[in-house]
Amino acid sequence: MTRQCFIFAGEASGDFLGSRLMQAIGSQFVFQGVGGPQMLAAGLSPILPFDRFGQMGLSAILKNFFRLRRDFYFLLEHVLKQKPDLVLCIDFPGWNLRFGAALRKKGFLGRIVQYVSPSVWAHGKRRMQKIADTFDLLLTLYPFEPPLFAHTPLSVAFVGHPLIETLPVTLRKASSKPPCIALFPGSREQEVIRHAPLFLQAAALLHEKYPEVQFSISCLTDSFRPWLEKSALLYAPRIFDQLQIVPNMQKESLLKRASLAIAKSGTVTLELGLHQIPTLAVYSLSYWDFLFAKYLMRLKLPFYCLVNLLAEKEVFPECIGPNITPETIAQRAGSIWQDLMVQKNIIEGCVALRE
Repeated sequence: MTRQCFIFAGEASGDFLGSRLMQAIGSQFVFQGVGGPQMLAAGLSPILPFDRFGQMGLSAILKNFFRLRRDFYFLLEHVLKQKPDLVLCIDFPGWNLRFGAALRKKGFLGRIVQYVSPSVWAHGKRRMQKIADTFDLLLTLYPFEPPLFAHTPLSVAFVGHPLIETLPVTLRKASSKPPCIALFPGSREQEVIRHAPLFLQAAALLHEKYPEVQFSISCLTDSFRPWLEKSALLYAPRIFDQLQIVPNMQKESLLKRASLAIAKSGTVTLELGLHQIPTLAVYSLSYWDFLFAKYLMRLKLPFYCLVNLLAEKEVFPECIGPNITPETIAQRAGSIWQDLMVQKNIIEGCVALRE
């Protein structure tokens, strides 16, 4: 008899991870829940639209608070009514921990699994016991995470990152003519709105100094394309005709021909690292989000880019915080572009990261 599984992924990285997990266990379960296009292709029956979730930053969460609260209780009641054998929570730790705890409080007896560990190594160490009390199993992407939970009764398994499985064993970079600088402004709407104007203005500044370079900007969903086109015309009119807006289905082709990337710090930086592409990792914060992260979340790390955290050293230069300007991004990216030794060192760090 086929068993029932409720699965929730609230953002693009979770959609990718969720689809891989569904493919791995799909013969055992029928899936319902929330997920993106990759999970839908893998057989998910949607309950709520994927784009209702993934708000970034304190201000965006407050703005959507009441709708998110309604969605939370709607999904909670759905699971309690359907009583699936398994609840799979993908990434999205703030939501998933509250959702799992609410299910337990309501007496849900099925298995609850969290795929992707909350970043307790960065902040929230006090949440470890709540995580152990809520979930039956935690699947982690990185090898340093299971030992963090050794003092709890929680079952934790390091399963590796599926990005490794999608790449060839060896990577040989082809030289792109004309050379290409790829822009990755983010996967969520707020990220794209915040970072794309900065990246486009930085690209225009870089074009003045390096006119031989072509620029391409990644567009995760078709709904972003009209906004990106308007933004390119507004913020980078001199390179508008040469700028390529690359849909998600052509992302792999972009990764193969990119000589340098400017990317919003997140999962995409790990993907760029595994492709051995020299990258400037950027994360622009509002002043309020910066204060929230620093003083309320007490977020204090030696690095913030995933590649650097895993390598335990700076592989990708970082440009993270409030008051980031296009001039700063252009200057930092230009320093990488014009220095072949810097590029060589970054690529060597990426090779070591993969190994």
